[in-house]
Amino acid sequence: MHIDPAITSMSQNPFAIITIIAAPAILTNASSILGLSTGNRLMKCLDTISTLERKIGEKHHEQNIKVFEQQLALSHKQSRHFLRALRSSYVSLGAFAFSCFLALLGSALLLVVTVNIIEPLAVISLFVGGAGVLGLVWSSFELFLASQITVRIMEKNYSLTKFNNDAII
Repeated sequence: MHIDPAITSMSQNPFAIITIIAAPAILTNASSILGLSTGNRLMKCLDTISTLERKIGEKHHEQNIKVFEQQLALSHKQSRHFLRALRSSYVSLGAFAFSCFLALLGSALLLVVTVNIIEPLAVISLFVGGAGVLGLVWSSFELFLASQITVRIMEKNYSLTKFNNDAII
């Protein structure tokens, strides 16, 4: 299959300019939003841990204390998933920003030097951008695991609400 060189040049391909501008913006925005929402979820989880620790310290029925301790263990595990997700989203954000910077630097350098000198910069930019995408995927996976734990915590909370008003979430 032969591709017309005119289509592959930047000036002739309208999708090339859109891709250069939109792709980094969308990916950077996705990691920013993911980081912000994950940070909020982590803070809520830490608040839940604090509430559970306080409830365990108070005098409650033995059955309630056991459920609180189970919820506390799950919440600690959940907080570790949130922290890993937050780290991954921050790494992704940095990777996308650095990849975009390298692409802009390469575009500016093309005015001064030949394409052969810039090619390694393009490869590094793609590699760093790919690492950013992997970070987003990993962050999403960690959030999925944390969400599963949320369901387990809620199930334990439901067992408390059936019998009394000590539910914490």
